[in-house]
Amino acid sequence: MNRMGFRFSTICLLLVPLLCACAIDGSGESQPQVLDVSVEASAVRGDVVLHFTLVDSGAYTLQVSVEYEDGDGNWQSATPSADAGSGGGFMAGMSGVKHVFVWDSLADTGKKSLETRLRVRAANPFNSARAYSPQFVLANDNAFPMAFFAGLEKRDDNTVFVSLATSDNEDMPVSVQLEYSIDGGEVWREASVSGQTDGLLNSEKYGLHALYWDSAADIAYADYPAVRLRVRAFDELGPGPARLSDVFSVENLVETDLEIADFNTILRGTSGIPFDIFGNPESRYAMRIEFSKDSGETYHACSQFINTADMTRNLSGLPDGSRHVFFWDTKADFGESKLRGVELRLTLLDYTGRTLDPEIVLTSPTFSIDNAALSDLPLISEIYMGVEAGSGFVEIYATPGYDFTGMTLDEIDQMGFPTEAAFALDGLIAPEDGIMVLAGPDGPDADLLMEDFSKLFEDRRVGNLLLQKPELNYIYDAVGYGDFGDNVFLGEGSPAPYPPPGMSLQRDFTNTDTGDNSLDFVVSEPTPGSGNLWDE
Repeated sequence: MNRMGFRFSTICLLLVPLLCACAIDGSGESQPQVLDVSVEASAVRGDVVLHFTLVDSGAYTLQVSVEYEDGDGNWQSATPSADAGSGGGFMAGMSGVKHVFVWDSLADTGKKSLETRLRVRAANPFNSARAYSPQFVLANDNAFPMAFFAGLEKRDDNTVFVSLATSDNEDMPVSVQLEYSIDGGEVWREASVSGQTDGLLNSEKYGLHALYWDSAADIAYADYPAVRLRVRAFDELGPGPARLSDVFSVENLVETDLEIADFNTILRGTSGIPFDIFGNPESRYAMRIEFSKDSGETYHACSQFINTADMTRNLSGLPDGSRHVFFWDTKADFGESKLRGVELRLTLLDYTGRTLDPEIVLTSPTFSIDNAALSDLPLISEIYMGVEAGSGFVEIYATPGYDFTGMTLDEIDQMGFPTEAAFALDGLIAPEDGIMVLAGPDGPDADLLMEDFSKLFEDRRVGNLLLQKPELNYIYDAVGYGDFGDNVFLGEGSPAPYPPPGMSLQRDFTNTDTGDNSLDFVVSEPTPGSGNLWDE
């Protein structure tokens, strides 16, 4: 509760006809009225805030006096506190003007308890009026609760540790309110604090109390040389006197840092590389972004696709991180090729492009670049052998509506001989997403059920799968996996790795093909029917 040491006076005058309803005495002069007389609580102490409204149809400036009833039934003049006193100059109007009087009850009654009320008398040059507040208890025998600063410590996390001592003569718990000023004490605002502010016991018996002022939340990130704190203790009757800290300085700074946010493990075309810069709000930085395709032996500048802004200059930092996205034109750096084991190196620079001290350099996890051309021909997109015989599947891709009539899926062993796994694909039509699953009765839901699917993958460690049209003697796609040694590899380029039990071989992008099995396929969790399509 703030001590109110002022008189609030607002004139509300209305231009109305002289015959309006108003209080007039028998001589024709206006009669003042005192309305809405009240104090702010039924039990108070020290400065007592009194509210009242003055009405006068003649809009006179009224003479006002305030009195209190002593314990013997007599009325005594009430001593004003600060600037809210009795005397001349109280404005009145037909609609009423609200006022505040603050009674310094300690000056009049001392430190004792008293059941009393206040009386307001108002007079214009011709007439007078009076009104009374409700009865209330004046509890000046209940001493003010106190709070004192026992210590302040500025911490690295932009908080201020505040050690407080509290005192209450009645040995009752108190609460505290902490305020701050950044101009040495001219303007005060409530402070954002953590720690216990209610139910604090006497420090003489129970020790000091710890609060933490979040100075960054209240005054942001800057340097303030004239900071001051103010504390008040409260009990059930209200606040005690305020206590001020010494003037001290606060310099809220954020340690500059950089984080690379998550991005796709397979990049294609123009790809976004997100990163966060941590720093003071007014800070500005530059960025150098490079790639390596030889495990960090050499680095090359990434080609930027600039849409609206250059994401390597004039980059902001924020205490909680400022997100930026660098758009990398991978085709400018790699063409229509595919590459694995690529990594990025991001170096944070000052706004002029110079290296920071200490350096801030981050390296990304490795990822793949897949700029291979999209295929118009059918492809084998995923191979899963299953844990048990017949529980696997083969996923194929084709453009929507493609008719597989006359085509077959055939297995060729490492000696170059066809196995018994040969399946006709007649009647299979590519759906809207182009992805189809071929499986047996013990496999996942299939677009084409193959009763003899268990004949596939009898030799799990090495083999060839051909998607072909025998009538035309044309092979649309061929995948070889495992270690062939000097045996017959019938796939494309180099063999794909052997997938361990429970894992599958699948393309980075379901609909791209470089003509090299070792580049096109990775070992991954099985995902039947949910390929990773690239749509340009």
